[in-house]
Amino acid sequence: MFVTVKAFYGQQPFKLVDDSNKWYEFGQLGGWGYYDLQLVRLTYFFDGDTTINGYLYKKLFYDKRDTIYSDPPYIQDSYGYAAAFRQDSLKVYFVKPDSTIENLYCDFNMSIGDTLKYYYNNEYPYAITSIDSIQYGNNYRKEYKLNNSYSFYEGIGNGLGLFHDFSIGIEGGVYLVCFEQNEILQNVYQFWGTPPECGLTTNLIKEKHLKSNNISIFPNPFSETAVIEFPNPDYSSYNLVVTDVTGKVVKQISNIKSNKIVFEKGDLSGGFYLINMKGNKIFNGNLIIK
Repeated sequence: MFVTVKAFYGQQPFKLVDDSNKWYEFGQLGGWGYYDLQLVRLTYFFDGDTTINGYLYKKLFYDKRDTIYSDPPYIQDSYGYAAAFRQDSLKVYFVKPDSTIENLYCDFNMSIGDTLKYYYNNEYPYAITSIDSIQYGNNYRKEYKLNNSYSFYEGIGNGLGLFHDFSIGIEGGVYLVCFEQNEILQNVYQFWGTPPECGLTTNLIKEKHLKSNNISIFPNPFSETAVIEFPNPDYSSYNLVVTDVTGKVVKQISNIKSNKIVFEKGDLSGGFYLINMKGNKIFNGNLIIK
């Protein structure tokens, strides 16, 4: 078994966890013949930081647009929190939205025969069969070829997407089309034919959702109470809505006329929650209850 890797010496590890990173995915789900029941365009991007168990993480969000029966435009649009990520040298860790437990996403110090667990909702252990390289901008990144005929890229992730996002239907699937870092956009499409366009941009996303770091929550995680602070210089009225990871509304506070409130856990159980503060502007964030 030969290993072909081009000059990585002296090169700093590529950061999978970086504010400039964006993953563009495309998929056809559950189709028959030439007719797809659903087409999906999915973008992952980092926006803001959070602290979990004493470690600083970057918050990963997604914007998903889909259409039914292959009929553009993409009429359904959803946005949400995907996970918290941090990178320690060559190791990348993540925490799921409904948990405070850290998982190893990957270790880029891998050799032939090592097993890579590509997972999110389920685990998919794959063995590395060879190591090659791909050019990205002016540098080369390692390409770990797996025994499922796909690849895992240094600082990017799996060719099937950052996570295994959807169940595969009778035909079709979801896969990574493009990756962007420091405004360099790279086609990483592994399949036959002409790759789909990269599609979404986070500029469109941020027109609708202000950056989550406009809202401050301390401490977070917390046990009983946390202070939520947000920009509200004229003390106009805001409403706070708290949802769990399924989207169910679990708590609401109306007519907030200040820039700071003390949030009480009350009867909420431990876990991850999304908060939406809506008034003249919209602020989003997350709560983690121990």
